[in-house]
Amino acid sequence: MNRTLWFVSIKTMGFVRDGLRWVGRLFRARKANFYRVAESGKPRFQLRHGEEGLSVFDARRVKPEDILPSFRPGSLVFALDVAWIESFGLRVVKTPGDPRLPKLLQDNHAIICPPPEMTRKEFKQTLKGMEAARRG
Repeated sequence: MNRTLWFVSIKTMGFVRDGLRWVGRLFRARKANFYRVAESGKPRFQLRHGEEGLSVFDARRVKPEDILPSFRPGSLVFALDVAWIESFGLRVVKTPGDPRLPKLLQDNHAIICPPPEMTRKEFKQTLKGMEAARRG
């Protein structure tokens, strides 16, 4: 094998490797996980009076240790996959967080909400189904 061809082969391998890394990052970025906070011993997916959705935080930008100090002692943080949420027919929509939260959490806040055609009653039933699925 002549030296020029060998050099081109090594160079091509580098491009292929870099391309595969880029594709891997792209797929990881598409799998956006979120964190949800719940009180120990209470349902994780409970819609409270007046709420239109359930708060979550972008796990790509915040860590549980960023979240927990802003909530009641004993609160739990658990991860959720967007595909799993969407499998129940729900959406994750980025919204500003409560102004009482630290700026990092305000900026990386979203809500799990129903599609426009879903009634509140159907949304609550779906959340109960999510609760059962998480336990099972």
